[in-house]
Amino acid sequence: VRDGIAPTEEQQKRYMGIILKRANDLDSMLEELFLITTLNYKKESRPSERIELGQFVRDFVEDHLAPYQSKGLEIKARIATETPFINANPQLLQRVLQNVLNNSAKYKMTDIGHCVIDVTSDDDFVYCVISDDGPGVPPESLERLMRPFYRVDSSRTNPQEGSGLGLSIIRRIMEIFEGRVMIENVRPHGLRIILEFPKQGEES
Repeated sequence: VRDGIAPTEEQQKRYMGIILKRANDLDSMLEELFLITTLNYKKESRPSERIELGQFVRDFVEDHLAPYQSKGLEIKARIATETPFINANPQLLQRVLQNVLNNSAKYKMTDIGHCVIDVTSDDDFVYCVISDDGPGVPPESLERLMRPFYRVDSSRTNPQEGSGLGLSIIRRIMEIFEGRVMIENVRPHGLRIILEFPKQGEES
């Protein structure tokens, strides 16, 4: 713009939009890097509490329906009748859900993507399973997805989007919760993120 490369007002607006997006992307990356640092060194500053996961997910979906619809992503929750408790920090748990859904919104295959959040449990664990209908990833890339800055050379990768930190943040948060995260492809296409939490017993 300064050098006269964009002589018309329309071109100037377009370039200013690109500059603003790049600045926002950089700000987001710095925020994610800061979060990783605090997760590694200040675990005690984010205390956990007993959370009924099913109700937490219901409230999250209700609060975030409109924001994700504006990004072209329809989200819904399917909660099992019994919703056991987990031990987690609510702010970090919300960040996990947001990171997964943000990825689904970025890499959707059509104008409107869909994402379903299932909450189930067994004798020992509570599961939050988030499935989208995007392109998925090559099978050989699944185990590398949670490495910091790793990005897939496939239809799911948009070089204009993301820092490559979102899934590594999810993995670190789940480690803090003493849980784990697993990733698998969905047929015919899509990605499924499985969050496994230790089940908490009844309060005495």
